[in-house]
Amino acid sequence: MNSVKILAGTFIISLLLVLCASSTEEFTVAVSQGDQWVPAIYEDIVVWEDDRNGNHDIYAYNLSTREEFPICTNMGDQGFPAIFGHIIVFMDDRNGDYDLYGYDLLTEHEFVVVIDESEQWVPQIYENIVVFEDDRNGNYDIFGINLTTEEQFPVCTDPGEQHYPSIYKDIVVWEDNRNGNYDIYALDMTTHEEFQITDDPSDQRLAKIFGDYVVWTDRRNESADIYGFNLETGQEFPITQDSSDQGIPSIYGDTVIWMDLRNGNTDIYGLDLNTRKEFPVMTDPDEQGFPAIFEKTVVFQDFRNDNNDIFGVYIDKDGVCSGSLLLAVLVLGGLLVLRISRNRCAIKSRTCP
Repeated sequence: MNSVKILAGTFIISLLLVLCASSTEEFTVAVSQGDQWVPAIYEDIVVWEDDRNGNHDIYAYNLSTREEFPICTNMGDQGFPAIFGHIIVFMDDRNGDYDLYGYDLLTEHEFVVVIDESEQWVPQIYENIVVFEDDRNGNYDIFGINLTTEEQFPVCTDPGEQHYPSIYKDIVVWEDNRNGNYDIYALDMTTHEEFQITDDPSDQRLAKIFGDYVVWTDRRNESADIYGFNLETGQEFPITQDSSDQGIPSIYGDTVIWMDLRNGNTDIYGLDLNTRKEFPVMTDPDEQGFPAIFEKTVVFQDFRNDNNDIFGVYIDKDGVCSGSLLLAVLVLGGLLVLRISRNRCAIKSRTCP
């Protein structure tokens, strides 16, 4: 009897280690005909671009109620949604060129953000401020609008090209080719001070900001890597320098996630900025890309069904099981009965060199 108990205990420990090392709670957000792209997330709402209707629309999914619902299915094309609180903003070409529209989840009301004869692209939102690309001056600049006052304002109108803004509180960051290559610049909207974050002669692109951290895709090495910058200390630092390509980072709190080609296909990896521990988020054999993160929820587009769908995972960077994990063992007359119920388990992490 004692030997059976010892074997049972050994088996349970081994099984628990396997579950904790390799499992995470994955969930489906959108699996539909056509493609679903570029998800964004805030709290329990995921939004994305969707062509199930033959043109590009905006759809959303509530992670709490598990309800999918359309945001905009206008006959024109809508794309690149962003969300903050109960407001969703997106590009829309219903007027013949791309303008910006919004949708209020509380009132279920659509509204105009910017309509101009020029084109507006890739909006990003923080509280009541939306920033975006704009070609009203003959090249792409960065502009902003206050949704409360409806007042537009320039963020950067340098003669070079500025693209892909990101905003957190009073700081806007973007990629900028005024120097002949793409660098990362920023504007403090409180002091109206513009400052340069990167000056490497290679390209730095697709910047994202959260708190004091700015992260971006960097081409200074033979392959694309992810670098970061601490606005408080003024220090630049590498996030991942694997010999394969990494790109399109996203950040929330002290967690950075990105697309990664180290396994021969695009997977999603992450890094805890405090512990410097790197961890896999999704390494399915098919292609995963364009990740977005809110707290411990990561969503991404996924090609496992031969078209792009939206999936998600809940991450736990500590390598410790979370959620409900029930191991019930009965040892009766030499019979070992093992019952397992699991709905979430963390992914194993490793320390970066």
